[in-house]
Amino acid sequence: MDPQNAAKLALILDQGLVEDASRSGCWSTCHHDARTMPDAAGQEVTKYLPQTRSAISIKESPRGGWDKRKPAEELAELMKQGVFLDLIRWKSGTNTVEDGYVSAERVMEGGQGATATGTLADGVWTVTLVRKLTSDKPGDISIEPGKLYTVGFAIHDDHTNARFHHVSVNYKLGLDSAEAAINVMKK
Repeated sequence: MDPQNAAKLALILDQGLVEDASRSGCWSTCHHDARTMPDAAGQEVTKYLPQTRSAISIKESPRGGWDKRKPAEELAELMKQGVFLDLIRWKSGTNTVEDGYVSAERVMEGGQGATATGTLADGVWTVTLVRKLTSDKPGDISIEPGKLYTVGFAIHDDHTNARFHHVSVNYKLGLDSAEAAINVMKK
């Protein structure tokens, strides 16, 4: 349980370079060896992308790939190519936001920054996340007209923590794009 935060909201963005993210959203970052999962490796294993590992065991125990991390040079090249998920997370207890990314691990700092406000009225949370469309910071995805991005949301409610949350998958985000499920249009 998370006594400080009655609710948390996370948003991930993929620019089409993370394997299976368009079908599985944040599920592509969750593995059996993460710190709160059934096959926890006994390490502080965070979320990671399969593309950052040389292998991932899905049948033999221990499952996962925490100990099969690719060399630093390969990981740097994946980041340079844009193989990461941009991650923004809001926490209700402090009404603050973290801006990070997921690649070889979850990093919750270093992005361009974002702001968020959340209010609770009549049992319903309303959260507004704001960030610039473009960034030159590692782990940030710049959002451009004419391109589609996979966007996913994770919601922790009732003071839940770690793996106990609701998620969305398969939403496409675009600017002035009729193809997008979430079509952001200029006023």
